[in-house]
Amino acid sequence: MKPEVRWPLFIIGLLVLQVGLGGFFFFKATSDPSFAVEEDYYQKAVNWEAKQAQDQKNTELGWTLLQAVGTINDDQTTRTLTAVLHHADGSVIPGAVVQVETFHNVRAGEILRAELEETTPGQYEVQLPMLRPGLWEIRFTVNLGSETFTHTARVHVGR
Repeated sequence: MKPEVRWPLFIIGLLVLQVGLGGFFFFKATSDPSFAVEEDYYQKAVNWEAKQAQDQKNTELGWTLLQAVGTINDDQTTRTLTAVLHHADGSVIPGAVVQVETFHNVRAGEILRAELEETTPGQYEVQLPMLRPGLWEIRFTVNLGSETFTHTARVHVGR
């Protein structure tokens, strides 16, 4: 091969290699399931005062929410997430609409969302595919009439 042909082909080969490697690394960086950005993080920052007002409202209501994550169910595909809602005086709160969003700390981009069903007065349950053991973040939103209560918990889920 003549030198006047070899050098341009060498340079073109280097450019093609750089574009190929750039594409490969872009794919690897964007397909990592353990990487996640908080959904609507900008809007949450803009609404920081509303979040603080909701935290104050939670304190004023005096409600408590106790959550529990059960063992893997017999079908081997779900666990039971249970929430029990109480007034400040300890009595249960029936008839609420309880919604949840939860994710494993390692896979924060895979968010599970559901509405819990009231099984007994003040006790709410849902079946979720929370199979991975480890630390989970569970975010509850409770609506009862015109009142809204929020609760966030970080729970260790065993095998």
